[in-house]
Amino acid sequence: MKKILVLTDFSKKAEDAALYALRLAQHFNADLILYHSFEKVRALNVPESGAWLYEDFTTMEEENMDELKKLQLDLQQHLEPGGYVPKIGVLDEAGYNLGLSVKQLAVNENIDLIVTGSKSGNTLSHLINGSDTDNVMDDAPCPVLFVPQNFRYNRLKTIVFANDLVAEYKDVTRFLTRLANDEGAQIIVTHFTDKNDMMADSYLVKTKEHINYSKLSVITFPRKNIARQLNEYAEDVNASLIAMVHHKHYLMEELLIGSKSKRVLKDNNIPVLVFPG
Repeated sequence: MKKILVLTDFSKKAEDAALYALRLAQHFNADLILYHSFEKVRALNVPESGAWLYEDFTTMEEENMDELKKLQLDLQQHLEPGGYVPKIGVLDEAGYNLGLSVKQLAVNENIDLIVTGSKSGNTLSHLINGSDTDNVMDDAPCPVLFVPQNFRYNRLKTIVFANDLVAEYKDVTRFLTRLANDEGAQIIVTHFTDKNDMMADSYLVKTKEHINYSKLSVITFPRKNIARQLNEYAEDVNASLIAMVHHKHYLMEELLIGSKSKRVLKDNNIPVLVFPG
């Protein structure tokens, strides 16, 4: 991991996510780009006069850059002494679609990871709603890490990987094992099924054929109350991170929420790492 893109809207949750990203960057010797995007054209209709009032976007851009520089300075003051000192760049730009803007930036800058704040009190339902966050997840060419408000970075100990076992997800597993190996963390693959088959064991065997990582295991659960089971299990094992694969237009509903379309890990307070499918 060499470069991390941090999305910010200057909110408290975004500041917390940026601080988490800073700790990651120091630990993995990566650099940061703080990124803010705003709409280029916006006008307000005044019904009484029939006129349109256009905002001063030059002023807005200057104010945004001031906020980015404040965040940059704040992060520099939070650097842990004796560790890697990441380069912290700032970028503010106008755009109409955050997902496409982030995608282009991630490709141009060879971004390895995108970090953003997650909706407080309902970590993943925000991903399902029509929103900028949804667009980012749909279009991101690299993993996106959603960090809950007030969550502080600690060394990774346990990663819970919610996997539908539809594919081997070799790139995902490699990313997770590199992440885990650096900190000696274990990876637990969770799978929900109604069948007493050998899919989980087969997955583990195949994974260990192309990934040499001893702290990798698979556990299965009955296919009911999936979101609650996953949340409770992650808490039981004191997970540092939940990982999942995002399939555009699918959202792993069968794996995570079944027919309850907006109940993914409600009130979860663990960071969620989402990989493009």
